[in-house]
Amino acid sequence: MLTARITEKYFSHGLAYYISARYAAFAPFSPVCGLLAHYAIEMFIKGRLSVGRSESELRKISHDLITAWMAFKPEYPTENLSRFDAVIEEIHRFWDIRYPERLVIKGMECSIDWSGVAGDHRPVTLYRDPSIAVPVHDSIHVTAANSYYAAV
Repeated sequence: MLTARITEKYFSHGLAYYISARYAAFAPFSPVCGLLAHYAIEMFIKGRLSVGRSESELRKISHDLITAWMAFKPEYPTENLSRFDAVIEEIHRFWDIRYPERLVIKGMECSIDWSGVAGDHRPVTLYRDPSIAVPVHDSIHVTAANSYYAAV
């Protein structure tokens, strides 16, 4: 089992990635802001998942936000977290374009949306119509971060 200190580090790393993602979005550093948002959500989710799981169990999830999210949701069976499913899927798409080759070959258009409520989603297509959106809503990060304090 991981110690509470390691769990705390997941959340402090997540917060650092989150702040960096917001800065990168304002800069605008695209697609870096999306990849930093991916890392932030990954750290927040794994922070909760680290309670009662081994390091090897967390490593099996790797950087797959979809897998991590599916493991996270049952931790809160009374909450309707499905409204964040599309946002998680959208941000996970940044993992596929973290290297320049895919951007050069297939292209990309990135939009950053600061409006709406947490869980809002505007569908985009990554490659055929090469665009991707970064929904920046604090509630998804706060929901994941609050899970740490509920767990300890």
